[in-house]
Amino acid sequence: MAHDLKIAGGTYPAIFNYRAIAYLEDVSNITNGYTLARLEDYDESGNLKTGENPFSLRSGLQADEIVGLAFGMMKAAGVNLTFDDLAESISPAELPGIIKQIKEIIKHQDIKQTIDESKNK
Repeated sequence: MAHDLKIAGGTYPAIFNYRAIAYLEDVSNITNGYTLARLEDYDESGNLKTGENPFSLRSGLQADEIVGLAFGMMKAAGVNLTFDDLAESISPAELPGIIKQIKEIIKHQDIKQTIDESKNK
């Protein structure tokens, strides 16, 4: 099921699935587990959470990871674009809004493992 991702004044279909994850890893050169774990450090508004301990450091996501997630989700939904074109069209001020949308899409997109039992016989 595709969702909408609003970026740079346009609205595009986006899906969070294994293909999107593969695209993310290809363009960011960072494993998806690390990126997705750090995505949890952002609140519902897409801003980096501040911890209770003022001395704790949260590194946040690199811009390439945020754009890579958006790129992967859009490519997986069939949008024809390049990572560079997408990266050049996004203002840094848009990143919190993009993070917010990505988190919502991930929250509502089920990734389920399908096992074909006929191959196990």
